Amino acid sequence: MIRLLTGLFLMLFLCSPLYAQGLQGFLSLDARGGYSTNTMMVPFHGEWNQSVSTGYGLLSPSGTLVYDNGQFSTDLGAGGFFETFSEVDRHTVKGGYGLWNIRQGLGSGWTLGAETGANRVALGYDRSNWWAIPWMSWQPDLFTRFRIKAGSSFRRYRNVSPDDGVGEAGRTTRFDLYSVEAERWFGFRWQVRAGFFGDLSDPVGTAGLFGSVEHLITNRFRIGARAGLDQYSYQMNYVDGSGPGAVITVDETDRIWRSGIQARYQLMDSVALTASGDHLRLSSAASDQVLNDFHISAGVRFTIRPVFNRDRVAETDWQESQDDVVMLNIRYNGDGELFLIGDLNDWKEPGIPLRRIGRNRYATELTLSPGGYEYKILLINTEGDRTWIEFSEETYTVPDGFGGENGMIFID
Repeated sequence: MIRLLTGLFLMLFLCSPLYAQGLQGFLSLDARGGYSTNTMMVPFHGEWNQSVSTGYGLLSPSGTLVYDNGQFSTDLGAGGFFETFSEVDRHTVKGGYGLWNIRQGLGSGWTLGAETGANRVALGYDRSNWWAIPWMSWQPDLFTRFRIKAGSSFRRYRNVSPDDGVGEAGRTTRFDLYSVEAERWFGFRWQVRAGFFGDLSDPVGTAGLFGSVEHLITNRFRIGARAGLDQYSYQMNYVDGSGPGAVITVDETDRIWRSGIQARYQLMDSVALTASGDHLRLSSAASDQVLNDFHISAGVRFTIRPVFNRDRVAETDWQESQDDVVMLNIRYNGDGELFLIGDLNDWKEPGIPLRRIGRNRYATELTLSPGGYEYKILLINTEGDRTWIEFSEETYTVPDGFGGENGMIFID
């Protein structure tokens, strides 16, 4: 654990000479405890076992580096995990993972990308997964995104005994998968996601639907709900009592209904409290068997976000004058056009244009009533691509509820 954390810190800070290359990064530590009636619902475990209900504790450090250079961006992440159980014969689960994503903007809201990664989990026996998944997305506006994925995933087990009830030792299993997803943000207060997925070799028999909604109640507190249906078709062989060696093959279909809720409270900029609850219902078409499971958890997440590249950060300066007129001055070192968008224009894009008043300086005047206003700075580059500009450390910000930050201004 100490070696992993040390390596992640070195990965982030030894790369700091790349200031001018659009480098960003963050480190996080997730500490969580929970209870589950099926170990498949426990994070990182993922093996079906209803024979025991157990509590667990999880500690998971991770780090991510992001490089952004206009139309091209890439991120590299790595992490580890260590879990202990109260009622499982093998009391610990440990392992690690790595992820690599690349993205290339094609213009007009289109992006081409690929994701690859691998993980290894030790549960008494070893399980390894690795995958390569190309994807394409279309973003018609800042608040809507569609994405399609298709690729392959591989799984292999080692040190497996017959009592483990999992895959054959040393044999690699391949899955060819696809998914279609859609996302929509509503005024940075609501986020809705939906989609479907399936197996390319059996698009109807093995498939699923999913959906989620998340609501930012206050600047620091958000809740969400999710639901889904997974369907798996396969064949089962049963011994026929009519004669020696007689076997009956039965087509079986399992359906897993999922639902859950989650909450997150941002205690401070680097500390968040989390809680979740999940329900799972398995129904078997051939046997008419119905099984129910549930899972609950609560924890705390620590995050550090070092600022590597101050040239790509906007420094904001608000000045009030008489008659409710407010002047916004922004210092930004970069190309393109800047727009102000937020509560002050009902989040209507592209926003209020900022005029250039000097080298690396932009400004606008607004008439605002007393109150608090959240806002973002939108950059539209020469190719027409749209991105949000990060704020400097001196700017007062609040979480936007979706992994980023909104600026905040109070008018007396």
